[in-house]
Amino acid sequence: TYTALGYQITELPRADIATRAGFVCKQLAN
Repeated sequence: TYTALGYQITELPRADIATRAGFVCKQLAN
């Protein structure tokens, strides 16, 4: 499993993880 910023991500494709990470980064940037 992979936990970051309160999100629990389990067995998702790397692309999906990257998308979620990018989304979080954009939210923090705003």
